[in-house]
Amino acid sequence: MPARLLQIRERLLGSGLYIGDHMVRENVQWSRIGKANRLIVKPNFDALDHASPSPESGPEMAVLSSVVQISSSDYYLTADGGYRGASSFLPEFASVKPSCTNEWPDIEPFKTDFNVVKDNIKWLQDVATTDGFVLKRGLVPPYTDNFRFKVRHVLFEPLQCGEASTDDAEDGEENSDKVDDLDGIFLIENWPTFNDAAKGGLENIKKTHRVVPIPAYDMKGNLIDPRQYCRALEGATVELHFTLTHWSFPAKADQPASMGVDTYTGDIVMIRVISPPIYTPGTPSKHTVSRFFDPNQSPTKKGRR
Repeated sequence: MPARLLQIRERLLGSGLYIGDHMVRENVQWSRIGKANRLIVKPNFDALDHASPSPESGPEMAVLSSVVQISSSDYYLTADGGYRGASSFLPEFASVKPSCTNEWPDIEPFKTDFNVVKDNIKWLQDVATTDGFVLKRGLVPPYTDNFRFKVRHVLFEPLQCGEASTDDAEDGEENSDKVDDLDGIFLIENWPTFNDAAKGGLENIKKTHRVVPIPAYDMKGNLIDPRQYCRALEGATVELHFTLTHWSFPAKADQPASMGVDTYTGDIVMIRVISPPIYTPGTPSKHTVSRFFDPNQSPTKKGRR
């Protein structure tokens, strides 16, 4: 087993928030913050690489970690999140939240650890389940026999009052701190889209929002170009860091109370590729085009010449 993988595992274990270890349950708890329950670190939490926040800063969100393979099923971790136009779920392009599901990695020791990941994900949901509710949504897809869990990324943020869009800003110190260290492709005015609906949606929000690139890094630690999200991430084995939030939605007036829904959301904090996707296409034949075609010659025979 490569020493690099063992070092990654030791580092994650040392964080106290690795969900491939049952001990994570001793370090986290759900806390009501605003209208949602958020998974936070316990006040007495103390890990090797964890600095305790000051009491004035309030509860600290727990940044869980795992090593997973990003599944090709339900893969929408793209620069436009698969947006195809406004709908009841996505009223505008600004609402796009690219997402992916994560499954068993085919690499030890994380392949074995994923059994614990599965147990911990289900335990974290159960601890926050609303009394009487039976429906759970958002985190674990209900329509598959192979366990996977979903995470997402909030791609756009509204500009704050007085904050200029990147194409309007010139020498603002506050704005430069955010964007000067990124290549132009990571700015909203250059952000890639892959269909007309997404292109038009992006134009409509360039003056009102800023883009927050997916915090996904390649094996060398470089921020992944948004044009390459699919090629770099779909099918890759990655170190994933994320937070958890829980909402409780009561049943409609004409439904029994048990039809209320517990919804769980995993938000990406960081992705780091450990092993890139494995592509196994057949070797393509070399294609040539002639300037002249003999009508008496078979195209098949011509291709074998």
